[in-house]
Amino acid sequence: MELGCGNAFQSVLLASLFRELIATDLFNNNDYHKIEIRQAKRLIYSLNAKNVRLISCSATDLPFTSSYFDFVFSSSVTALKYLSYLIGIIAVKNNRI
Repeated sequence: MELGCGNAFQSVLLASLFRELIATDLFNNNDYHKIEIRQAKRLIYSLNAKNVRLISCSATDLPFTSSYFDFVFSSSVTALKYLSYLIGIIAVKNNRI
């Protein structure tokens, strides 16, 4: 899973390594994110990355069960200064702390 995928470039690059790759972002949040989702869909389609699935959600409120993912990454997210905060929230939500 990619947190904050934007146009999903990194997700598409890594897609061949996984059976399914879920790319998340706040796609419905504002005009910038709406442009990003359109670009992500075009990129996924043009490169035939059928195993990349786009999900609109916050990194602090993921709609997945604990231990659902084997690999989670984030790249170029402008809010990386909050990463330890997000990891703490995710860990608490999944009863890991």
